[in-house]
Amino acid sequence: MLELSYSVLIVSSSEKFNKVFSELLSGSAFRRVSFSSSVSNAKRELAERSYDVIIINSPVHDDAAERFTYDISKRSDCVVMFAADNKLYADYYEKMTQCGVFLLRKPSTRALLESAISWLCTARERVRRTEAKERSVDDKMQEIRLVNQAKWKLIRERGIDESEAHRIILKMAMDRSTTKAEVAEIILYNKK
Repeated sequence: MLELSYSVLIVSSSEKFNKVFSELLSGSAFRRVSFSSSVSNAKRELAERSYDVIIINSPVHDDAAERFTYDISKRSDCVVMFAADNKLYADYYEKMTQCGVFLLRKPSTRALLESAISWLCTARERVRRTEAKERSVDDKMQEIRLVNQAKWKLIRERGIDESEAHRIILKMAMDRSTTKAEVAEIILYNKK
């Protein structure tokens, strides 16, 4: 079975919050756990590397946590959780959920925090699967473009129709035990 691992950025100016999450994220599933005490530091950190999970504990020193959360929620490569004080939870609920941000009510029990971390990891796996499907579709589209370009080159050079050009590409791929995309590259770039 594949062992999953996650990188986590925690944006929090609370030592208590950081200590609890440091303990919760000490397992082997968390390959990198970074802490940032301000939004500006977190932005610098995100400019240097990406993270699977980002946890924002409101309020943060420079108090731009809400705007920062909205901005990073637009990224497709991470899962975001916003921790809000119980009194403000209702105010944040609709705004955060519409952005796809998990909302955590503070104070919370250790068991709830463990569950929240589990949910974040599960959500990140869903994002990874979606990214893999996207890459697969992009690869297929690139192959179709290459094959079509090769067909048009054969049509121009040999004066044949599209179905005949397609048949030639398929036959070459079968004869060479290769993909249509590789044959298309041979045709397009005169590779042997």
